[in-house]
Amino acid sequence: MDNDSKLLHLSILTPSNSFYDSMVNNIIVAGEKSPFQVLFNHAPIISTIMPGIIRVVDNKGDTIYFFSDKGVIEVLNNHVTIAVNYIENIANMDIANLMANITKLRHIVKTSPDEFERHNATAKLQLLDLQLKLISTLR
Repeated sequence: MDNDSKLLHLSILTPSNSFYDSMVNNIIVAGEKSPFQVLFNHAPIISTIMPGIIRVVDNKGDTIYFFSDKGVIEVLNNHVTIAVNYIENIANMDIANLMANITKLRHIVKTSPDEFERHNATAKLQLLDLQLKLISTLR
């Protein structure tokens, strides 16, 4: 059996596009209770994933880190589909822009008279704070 036959087909989807589609060696996602790894011949599963890091080892052995919002993962017959609302390659993230967005959201949370706007800003702020924390550990 050659090495290519022990790969998984990974598709990462968002509402707007197919974000990533490639053959990979393994994947680690942030499960609801704890992180879990998907390898070749993994048992079929459908599970929720939490906001956090998705680590992918591609077919060349390179590790790619993505930050994602919560979503769903399905594993079936060595095909892995991850569906999330938001995902970004950590290597492409602009920390200065992330910090500017955090500052803007903190201002909205403190000053907006609109409860709905404050609630949305708080939810986004929690996600961006997590994103910044995780990026800082990987860079």
